Amino acid sequence: MVAEKKETPGGHLVIKLEDPTGQAAVWVFRGKSEELWEKAAEVIPDEVIGVEGTVRSGDKFPRIVARDIVWPDLPMREHPTMAEEPVCAVLLSDLHVGSKMFLREVFERFLNWLEGKAGNASQRDLASRTKYVVVAGDLVDGIGIYPQQEEELYLHDIFRQYEEVARLLERIPDHIKLILSPGNHDAVRPSEPQPAIPKEVAGRLYELNSVMVGNPAWVSLHGVKFLIYHGRSFDDLVSILPGSSRNDIPSMMVRLLKKRHLAPMYGGKVAMVPEERDFLVIDEVPDVLHCGHIHISGLKKYRGVWAVNSGTFQGMTSYMRERGIVPTPGMVTVMDLQKNQPLVMRFA
Repeated sequence: MVAEKKETPGGHLVIKLEDPTGQAAVWVFRGKSEELWEKAAEVIPDEVIGVEGTVRSGDKFPRIVARDIVWPDLPMREHPTMAEEPVCAVLLSDLHVGSKMFLREVFERFLNWLEGKAGNASQRDLASRTKYVVVAGDLVDGIGIYPQQEEELYLHDIFRQYEEVARLLERIPDHIKLILSPGNHDAVRPSEPQPAIPKEVAGRLYELNSVMVGNPAWVSLHGVKFLIYHGRSFDDLVSILPGSSRNDIPSMMVRLLKKRHLAPMYGGKVAMVPEERDFLVIDEVPDVLHCGHIHISGLKKYRGVWAVNSGTFQGMTSYMRERGIVPTPGMVTVMDLQKNQPLVMRFA
């Protein structure tokens, strides 16, 4: 595990590693190998890595001159898991019901399509084959999440926000199962992992054809394994991973898959609950990693795993404007589980 990474006065990198047996200092020399230097730049505190190199004695602990750095990574897969039946799962997130920027008309267009009332023949066929709707957090805008948020709310009561989102989701046909996971705007603890949205504040959601899960959550949909994570760790990683951008979250999701952890850095914006087991470790290989949080739709495939960021149904807020985030509202990813193929539909 990486305890520390620092640059020496000579411009080289020293990565301090630790495990239950002791510590070691890994040296990466600038100019020795461009590929190795790029890998070293990718290393962040608290993650687990492997190092190949030459071991030398040091003053306090062993010194390793690195030849290569590796991550746990995913195995290569030739044949992804596919459902036996022609069914689809619709992936969305970040509804933010209660916000004045919640795009109700756009969301109702989405509901009209799911009800089979809109779209061409091909799109209606997709709707008829949809058996799941998976929401990766931020069903509501919440209360007191960021400064001056109250000025941008049309519902100032958290109970009314959940009643409103339940009224909207009630329109989804009964044969479709809802998988609802929380985000940092929902009425759960801010520390991760987060439990499911409690029945005490969102009772009507429990009356729907729904499965209330935590964040993160693993679900199997017709045999296809989904790992659902809202994505709060993106706020930390975008500031520390070289070349990362909020405009390309799927590439950041691929990096998490390589690191086999959803929030590999401790002590940033993401608070962690000190559980006996780390529920943010990607100990299994998912077929789909589904995230939200950044409000920008995108997808990417890596070693047979689809990384899907499902966008939003909220327009531009002052918080986004200050941070240069340009949302892509009304974009929904429909995952054909039999073909292992996503399709992005636009309702805005």
